[in-house]
Amino acid sequence: MKYLILMVLVFCGFNVNSQTLFNDNFVNNGSFETYTSLPQAQGEISKAVFWNQLINHQGTTDYYYMDNNAHWDARIISKKGGFWNKKGQNKAGAQMPFNDGKGYAGIMSNGFDNNCWSTEYFQTQLKRPLIKGVKYKATMYVSHAEESAWATSNLGMLITKEQLQGTGNNWCIFQNVSPQVITSSIITEEDEWVKVEGSFIAEGGEKWLTIGVFNANGNNRSRVRDGQIGASHILLVPEGCYIIL
Repeated sequence: MKYLILMVLVFCGFNVNSQTLFNDNFVNNGSFETYTSLPQAQGEISKAVFWNQLINHQGTTDYYYMDNNAHWDARIISKKGGFWNKKGQNKAGAQMPFNDGKGYAGIMSNGFDNNCWSTEYFQTQLKRPLIKGVKYKATMYVSHAEESAWATSNLGMLITKEQLQGTGNNWCIFQNVSPQVITSSIITEEDEWVKVEGSFIAEGGEKWLTIGVFNANGNNRSRVRDGQIGASHILLVPEGCYIIL
């Protein structure tokens, strides 16, 4: 893991004639608040209930949680929070959890490894499939890590009918796919969370959400500083997905 920090919170609600008839989060544990155990090492996103690494892919998404007993306490990367966990130090930079939350994920994004442009992904299965012809609006918040030498665009949320899987023993970025939400500009903001959102019409039956960098290469990133971390690193938490009937 190690370089761009992405925080993604995903909540979904139905809206008809400007009146909310049904309010439900399609994403289980969208704010990473529920865990099986506190994170004690890198690459432990699966400790956040309902979230997992991408199958057959070398990426190791990190899980951070604001708790004194967590080796990867969210506050260890927060200068503003004034707290640095003595058990370990994150290389990524400084950022507090989004809003009033306690957890988030961290991914390496748009580096170069094993002869391909590389990233880390993580995913979850939605509570139920999306409905054909219904318009959805999805939102996430992201922040660039201070110790990352590079910043990137093409951070996306891909919602598919089948579970996305890697192609082998590598970290390669998926090319020629169509994320429902994707950033077009390079994310360089390091102090605040950047809102990323988009709307789409469901084909029907989509039930897997995968988050990471898509359709990217060296042309989709920019060097922002000299640093030890040679790829882009992002924090993320799923925040909003609205279904508009």
